[in-house]
Amino acid sequence: MGSIRRAFRRLRRRMAIHSAASATTRESARHARHVLVQDRGSDVSVFCFAGMAVRYAGLPTFEFRNVLRAGGHEFNLVFFRDVQRMGYHVAPGGTPDGLPFYEAEVRDIMEKLGATHNVAIGASSGGAAAFYFATRCGMNQVIAFNPTLQLNAFLSPRVLADAYLNLARLVHDPGAYFEIAFLPIVSLVGKQVFYKKVPHRTTWDIRDVYERAGEGRPAGTIFYGAGCLADARQAKLLAGFSEVTCVPVNSRRHNCAADLMKRGELSHTITAEIEEALDTRREPVLSRHEA
Repeated sequence: MGSIRRAFRRLRRRMAIHSAASATTRESARHARHVLVQDRGSDVSVFCFAGMAVRYAGLPTFEFRNVLRAGGHEFNLVFFRDVQRMGYHVAPGGTPDGLPFYEAEVRDIMEKLGATHNVAIGASSGGAAAFYFATRCGMNQVIAFNPTLQLNAFLSPRVLADAYLNLARLVHDPGAYFEIAFLPIVSLVGKQVFYKKVPHRTTWDIRDVYERAGEGRPAGTIFYGAGCLADARQAKLLAGFSEVTCVPVNSRRHNCAADLMKRGELSHTITAEIEEALDTRREPVLSRHEA
């Protein structure tokens, strides 16, 4: 019971932080930096898309930078944050043209960096953004952790039943239980706010965008928590494409990347995916300064 009480206290603190951070986001979004570019002269650029992070108005935690450096690589790094926390559908200034705004930004940065291998990485809504912008902008590769590809991903009856009636999760991993139980609440509130900020109510249809790309589709790998029904169902939306590989992770959480990090496996997981893609190309990857 002690672990359950601790998990519940963490949940209440997260809700309080989320409320405070939302107010901060509304006040400072116009002036916040939404992208950070680190050009290291590499022929590989990694674009990291933040999900709807609770803290720092959606700022990437920059753990990706540490993870990639731990693998001994000095790739070009680009960090995007979803300032308005609307799945990149709302631009940093609050206008409902976020998708074309961010797409133009991604294309411009890709052109300036000039890498021949471009990778998009993200988790949750950031994983969905990675698939969307990588496909739209002609990137080579996507590495997504539990991508939330649909607005209603956590609101179907079956997913709700799994979230609140999965007693095995509650007993064996209370933290995961309350994390997943929190997601439908966030989704419901977020959906209502989304429809106010995006009057046309048009969301990205990532499966359709990916399908229409044809031979221009980036290769994708989806990692998802095997014990999270919502994430498993989201992965199946793209599982039928030959370019996509779905990898279940031994995790009951929505944030399966956090479990991989705790086990010291996240760095190897990401860098191995990039290295395998580079090996498949069978081309030497040099620094542009060496070419």
